[in-house]
Amino acid sequence: MKTKLYPSKIIFIFSIAILYITSASAQNTTGKISGIVKTTKGDLVHLANITISGSNIITGTDENGTYLFENIKPGTYSLKVTFIGTKGAVKKVVVNAGETMQADFVLAESLSDLKQVTIN
Repeated sequence: MKTKLYPSKIIFIFSIAILYITSASAQNTTGKISGIVKTTKGDLVHLANITISGSNIITGTDENGTYLFENIKPGTYSLKVTFIGTKGAVKKVVVNAGETMQADFVLAESLSDLKQVTIN
C-alpha cells in the first residue's frame, strides 16, 4: 500500500523540523556564570551580592556561598562582589555560548567599613 504525501503534510513536517533545529540552536546562544564566595579564612559567604557591572543584573550567594547567573549573552563582563565587613572584589569573566564560566571570589575583611556607633 502506497502512502500519499500531500503538500500540507510536507509543509507540516518541514515546519516541525525547522522549529526543532532553531530551538536546539537557540539553547546555545547564551552562557552561564557561576562561582563560590569565601572569606580569607575559608568561610563560605552567605548573602553576598554579585553584580554584573554596567547592568542591572544582580544575584546573591546561597547558604553554600554559591551563585549563578543564567542566560548571559556571550562577551566579557566585570563581576563585582560586595558583602558587609569586607573589601569586596572585582573580577573579569569571558562568557561563551553554551558554557558555564567559573568565577570564584575570596573576600578580605575590612575593619574600616565597621565604624563605632555611639548612642546617647
